[in-house]
Amino acid sequence: MAGVGYALMEELMFDKKVRIANPKLRDYCIPTAVDVPPENLFA
Repeated sequence: MAGVGYALMEELMFDKKVRIANPKLRDYCIPTAVDVPPENLFA
């Protein structure tokens, strides 16, 4: 699930000089159990 969290929650923002504007880890949203959709094990 970590890979899905990174793909859906991570966002790189750039300034006008095309530099990364949010380089710190505290700017990232870390997914929790509430953010994960339910899985159907026996579909």
